[in-house]
This record gives sequence, structure tokens and C-alpha cells, in this order.
Amino acid sequence: MQVFIISLMITFFIYLIFCMRLYLSYRIRKDQRHQKQLMKHASFKVEIREQFDTLRMGNRLSQETIDQTEKCLKSNIYFDLFNRVIEELFLIEEYRPILKVYVEIYIGFLQRVIKLDKRKGEIEELKLAKLFGYYQMDLPFINQWLLKKLNKNSMYLKLNVLTSLAQIGNSSIFAKALTSSYKDFELYNNKVLIGIMQQFSGDYDELNRFLIRNFKEAEDDFQLLLIQYFTVVPCPMVEKKLCEILSEGRDSHKEICLSIIKYFANHPNLESKSILLDYLKHNEWEYRVLSAKALQYFSEEDVINQLFIATGDSNWHVRFNSAMALCNFNINQRIKEYILQSKDYYSRDILQYALSLKEKSFQ
Repeated sequence: MQVFIISLMITFFIYLIFCMRLYLSYRIRKDQRHQKQLMKHASFKVEIREQFDTLRMGNRLSQETIDQTEKCLKSNIYFDLFNRVIEELFLIEEYRPILKVYVEIYIGFLQRVIKLDKRKGEIEELKLAKLFGYYQMDLPFINQWLLKKLNKNSMYLKLNVLTSLAQIGNSSIFAKALTSSYKDFELYNNKVLIGIMQQFSGDYDELNRFLIRNFKEAEDDFQLLLIQYFTVVPCPMVEKKLCEILSEGRDSHKEICLSIIKYFANHPNLESKSILLDYLKHNEWEYRVLSAKALQYFSEEDVINQLFIATGDSNWHVRFNSAMALCNFNINQRIKEYILQSKDYYSRDILQYALSLKEKSFQ
């Protein structure tokens, strides 16, 4: 009996492997046929490029040309060729303004594609979601279609949707999509979403106003994402809110406070100085390390005195950042005098080391 079961299982696995190979063979042949068809109709790509050049010269397309192109676009082959040209020209900066004008001519066809849902299936949805970003058409029926696709389970589809909405550049729609879907990307590094946000083609100030409107009331994870984003794309209008959060001392979410200090370490703000001086005395060394680095932009006497004290900190990284900040102030003679007078071995040692690094950098 056991021999029969084993032989049956082996037969089943052989059958399964055979079916998989058969399917893969079918897919490969299908793709090859599709590529051959694309090459066969490559002249259509030339025609689309010529239409672009006509618009670039300031001329209009004839109605006959538009009707003929729309007729061709009903075929999947021609539709794919059409979109290949769009993708290629999107990468060329000088063509982007023409892209909007060109696609607008055929917007009726695209509207029918969505309305009739001709391109069914996940692969087709992925393609279309990506293409709408290249089209850059800020139209309600496109935005609504993209927002609707955020409810799907496919992460690739969600990424394509967010990228397209960023490229379209509607501030309120993109902010809405971001706030409603960021949780879906918990398994991803925030750099993925920040990279998409950096592709935003609209008014950054308007987008930032939408994002920070309810910043303090937002969930911690979303606040953290926004702070990291603003560190890459500076936003002066959010700095007051960041100072408020930092001064409240939100130890309940340590990462948020540390990210805010990192922001000010990259984008100095005078209002943050007194708060950073307080954090330089924090019980936890991570706060002290980042605060010492952020204070390198303020050469006032109260900052200098506190940084000298911090060079005697129990943590090496705090001592190092404090010493390097002092060296940035170009007060070498005062540092040398402090080294001679100080009785703290660790303070003297780190200051000498920082000075030697500074001298090497100028050699």
C-alpha cells in the first residue's frame, strides 16, 4: 500500500512539473509572438513621434490623423506601442510639457478604456496605473480610478498608483492617497514612500500644507514618515510644529523626537537652539549625540559653554560630536587653552583628537 501511495505522489509531481513547463512554454511563445508583432508595427511608433514633433513646432494635428490614430489604438498592439513612445519621451525633460498636450487629444479614448474596463486583469491594471503617471493628466476620472485601485491587495499596484498620483501633481489627491495607504507599506522602508513623494510634480508648498494640517494629531508612524520626508525635502512651515513636539518631550515615541533632532541637525532653526541645549543634558545618550551635532550651527557663548561641558560626557559619541561642533566654530586657540586648563582626561583627549582631524582636513 505504501509503495502505491509513493508511486502515486511521484506521478502527481511529475504531472505538476509537466503542466508548469507547458504553461511556461506557452507564455514564452506568446511573449515572443507579441514582440514580433510589435516589431512588425514599429512604423506606428515613428508616426507617434512625428505627431509629437508636429506639436513641438507649434502646429496642430489634423482631424484625419487623430481619427486614424484612435482607430489603431483599439488594438492592444498599437496601444502598447503608443505607450512605449510616451514612456520614452517622459524621460526627456523637454518633451514633458508636450506630453500633456498630446495625451489630451486622445483623452476621450482613454476615458472609454476606463469606462468600458477593456484592459482587465492585474497585469493590465499595473500597466495602466503606471501609464497615467506618464500622461500627467489631472482629471477627475483618472484620479478616481487610481484612488479606487488603492483598495486592491496588490502592493505593486499600490506603488504604481502612488507614483502616478505624485507625477500627476494634484496636492489634495496625493495627500489623501498617502494618508489613507501609508499603513499598507509597513513592511517597506520609509525610503520607498519618501522616494515616491520626491517625484511629486505639483506645488510642494501646497502639498506640505495638506500634509501638516493635522500633523500633531496624526498617528506616530505617519508623523515619523513626514519628518523623515521633510529632512530630505526641507519645509520651513513645519519647523514650528516640530519645535512644539520636541519641547513637549514626547518620550512615549522616542523615534519621533530623535527624527526631529536629525531634521534640525540638517536644517538649523534658531527657535530650536534652546530646546537642543536642553536635550544635550538628556538622560539618554542618543538624544545627547544628535543634539551635540545639531548645535554646530550656533556659535553663541551659551552653546559653546555647554558643548565644552559635553566633551566630558560618559558617552564617547557625545564627546566626539561636541568636540567636532566646537571645532566648526573656528575657536582653535580657545579650545587649546581649555585643553591646558581642564582636569578632565576624556575632555582633553577628545578635543585634541577633533583638532587633529580638522588640521588633517585642511592639509
